[in-house]
Amino acid sequence: MGVVTYFVEPGSPFTAWLWYVGLMLAFIAVAGAGITGRTFGFLIDSRKKMSLSRFQIVLWTIVILPALLAVAMARVFGGIEHPLDIHIPQQIWLVMGISTTSLIGSPLLLSQKTRVQRPAAFVAVPSTGLVAVNNNADDANWSDLFTGEEVGNFAYLDMAKVQMFFFTLVLVAIYAVALGNLLYNNKDIQNFPSLDSSMTALLAISHSGYLVSKAVPHTPA
Repeated sequence: MGVVTYFVEPGSPFTAWLWYVGLMLAFIAVAGAGITGRTFGFLIDSRKKMSLSRFQIVLWTIVILPALLAVAMARVFGGIEHPLDIHIPQQIWLVMGISTTSLIGSPLLLSQKTRVQRPAAFVAVPSTGLVAVNNNADDANWSDLFTGEEVGNFAYLDMAKVQMFFFTLVLVAIYAVALGNLLYNNKDIQNFPSLDSSMTALLAISHSGYLVSKAVPHTPA
């Protein structure tokens, strides 16, 4: 990122942002591959399955943090007084907080189910307690993002996950376009685009449904 900052025109935050996004994503991919042996290993959790909560927090991270760095560098090299005086709306911090809560809350809720003995009918399914697992990271699949986590529903579509996936994808896409437009048309940026509170509320409801779905039992006794 330091090399990019040196060679890319400092006053062009949009170009720097795109470079930073690519570099940060490359770093995450290399780190995930080094640990799991998979290109998208950063999405694989301790169950050796791909995690939707990991997916959505990566999306927000690679959009917001590179933009903050690009704006800060443009202001520093532009000789602007108080270059780090950059306002990020409260709604964005709230969205990041909601995403982090899901990332932390998901394994916490599932850990309660790992202590429950699975019914004899599901003895053939690899699992830890009621939670279905894979034997190795190579078995992780993109379908894991949309299917249940218990031995009773791991082979079925989880609509709470589908809803959160689309809510997150649409909201990130809208904000990325608004942010990109701001970075492209301005060099002295002090305020990031804001999200309407109704959008934040919808995302919070989606994440709540996602976590509640994890908490309730899906495996018949």
